[in-house]
Amino acid sequence: MLAGLAFNGCEEVGPFIDFSDNTGSVSDTCYLDIAPTAQLKSVLIEEFTGLKCPNCPEGHQTSQQIADANPGRVIEVRIVNYFLDPHSSAIEDYQIAEGEQINQLIGPITAWPKAGIDRKLFSGQSDILLERQSWVTSTDEQLALTTPINIEIENTYNATDHTVEIKVTLQFSEEVTDQLFLSALLTESNIIDVQDDATGTITDYNHKHVLRDYVTSTTGVSLPQENGSYPSGWKCLRFFTATLESHWEATETEVVAFVHTDQTNKLVIHTNAEHVSQ
Repeated sequence: MLAGLAFNGCEEVGPFIDFSDNTGSVSDTCYLDIAPTAQLKSVLIEEFTGLKCPNCPEGHQTSQQIADANPGRVIEVRIVNYFLDPHSSAIEDYQIAEGEQINQLIGPITAWPKAGIDRKLFSGQSDILLERQSWVTSTDEQLALTTPINIEIENTYNATDHTVEIKVTLQFSEEVTDQLFLSALLTESNIIDVQDDATGTITDYNHKHVLRDYVTSTTGVSLPQENGSYPSGWKCLRFFTATLESHWEATETEVVAFVHTDQTNKLVIHTNAEHVSQ
């Protein structure tokens, strides 16, 4: 797809147009630019949970403590898929098809709560999904790494029709040879609804980082390479449009974008998040 593009030093070239999926616009482009200063690596925590899961609030507390200890560097996504959900007293059912697709990709889960940390299979583990007791040390291990790619997210929200125009800018600070993919999704926080715990049902529980929708497919969209790699300075712009349900709070909704390897390796390289509206 990059045939016909030629590079001379760091001179910008004409745009790459990706027609391989219908999520991006014709403004999608990749070109060679000056290599940026690398961002600090952020870690993606995908936590499987449920409103009828009495042990799950302990998982919420653990992941929140990890995020609080590492401001801006831990991105949480809570996927509601507990086998007894939906909760009969809940305002709505938070289970979505994309959540089950992620469960099948990095699971399937057999006990709740569990979480994937950057979708990595850690040494000594037989499963990507980890027990709560392993979340802190596994996250710390990933936070100690560097990232070869920067991710920036810019959102423009239209309150009239509840649409958000999303611009994701990806730029490599060093060369990468593995084929990479970009995934983007929406989460919502501060949803007040029921939640079971060990003592019964909490009627006004504050649910945070709940997976609401995927902007891309759950397998992501491929990032085009130049001559079989992503050279240092390689920059890609991807544009998406998403629509929020009318009852979602735009100021509590975030766009989460992360770059990862293929469905076999699954590893998340870097992630970022930005509120839909301030």
